[in-house]
Amino acid sequence: RAEAKALIPVEYTAFVWASLLGWFMYGERLTLVTISGTALIVAGCLIAARLRPNDAEHVESTAV
Repeated sequence: RAEAKALIPVEYTAFVWASLLGWFMYGERLTLVTISGTALIVAGCLIAARLRPNDAEHVESTAV
């Protein structure tokens, strides 16, 4: 159990596992497009995980 913002980068590794399991279990071809797309998604997630913005303070507003 954790906050969604902490789990999202981990969830994107599913693309890597799906590609590898598809290749290993079902004989799917790993094309350059598949490998490149997976690498771009994982790289983007790693960059986003490193550049986490500071958490804003909780602000409540009331209706007038």
